[in-house]
Parts: sequence; C-alpha cells; structure tokens
Amino acid sequence: MTKPLAAPRTRATVALLATFWTARAIAVEPFRITLRFASEKDIKPETPARMATPFAIGRVTDERGLDDPMVLGESQAKGRSPRPVVSRTPVPEFVEQALRTSFAEWKVNESSDADLVLRCEILQISFMEQHRVAVDLRFRFLLEDRKGNVAWQAEVAADDGVWGSSLSEKNYLQALSTATKRAFVDLFDKTDFRAALKKIKPTPRPTP
Repeated sequence: MTKPLAAPRTRATVALLATFWTARAIAVEPFRITLRFASEKDIKPETPARMATPFAIGRVTDERGLDDPMVLGESQAKGRSPRPVVSRTPVPEFVEQALRTSFAEWKVNESSDADLVLRCEILQISFMEQHRVAVDLRFRFLLEDRKGNVAWQAEVAADDGVWGSSLSEKNYLQALSTATKRAFVDLFDKTDFRAALKKIKPTPRPTP
C-alpha cells in the first residue's frame, strides 16, 4: 500500500535540494573585474629608461596555459564563500596598455618602426584575496629583430597587496597595476638588458 505522506515528503526533499543547489550556484558566482591600468607615477626605474637604441612594443601573449584565460585567481574574503576572480577583458590588452602608458611616462625611446621589437609573455598573474587583495605576477620579455631572432630574454616578477573592502574592483586594479609597473622597473634595472640594447646598433635609415 502506498503511504499517503510519501509524495509531500518527496516534494519537500526536491524543494530542499533545489534551494541548496541554488544557494551553492550563487556562492560560486565569479567576481568579475574590468582591467584598466592605473599608473603609480612614483614607481620608476633607478637608471634612466631613455636609451639611444629605439625599440618597438611587440605582441603581448598569454602563456599561462589556463583552460579559461580570463581567470585571475580566487577570493576567500572573510565571511564569504570562495569565488573565482575573472576578467571581463583580455589580460594581454591590459599588459600592453600598461607597457605603453609606463614607457610614455618614462620617455622610453620607443618607435613603431624600430628594428628591434620587445615582446612580452605573461607567465603568471595570480590573485588571492583573504585579509587583503594580493597578486603575484611574472613576465618573460624577449628582445628580437624583425625576423624573430632573439637577441636577449629574461623573466621579471613582482607582487603587491592592498588592504580595504573585500571584493573591491578598485583594490584589485590598484594591486595589479602596481605589481605590473614594478615588473617593468625590474626590466629596465637589469644591466644585461641595457647592455643588449647598447650592443645592437640601429640600422641607418636611407635619406629621402
């Protein structure tokens, strides 16, 4: 004989499970940010960034090997469920914007038609928010001629952290922008990078 209360119990169980999975889905909703470079003007190389040999800013590529290249890290802010941190915009676009803004600010001898090209590979950008927003990043820079021959390469790394409200886009952008600019400073403070530029003489341009 069928028990009369079975159907109501089943409906109650389904409702409870639905509530649980709905709450779980809300808990893991990604925290999305729009990447914009916010330059800190007091961060600059110790040695003058302007050099005699000009170079062009080449392609910035994402070499992190992630299934989803928009993923930046995770927020484990106190009192909140862990949430992935995801970018709304491509990460290489942010790094290129940061390069162009910083180089212009430092008056770097950058020219789009130069013989040398400085490429950047993104190896790591990792956010972790617990008591503060912290980011670690690592880039590989390659100095190439127009045929793709590598004259010099090296990795640079930097980090930063910002205290403040949890899940704040402003704090994430501040930490990322500061760490990114510090990594660029690391590039220009490398004596072998400056030496490589001095070794390579620009090709004389034909006079019109």
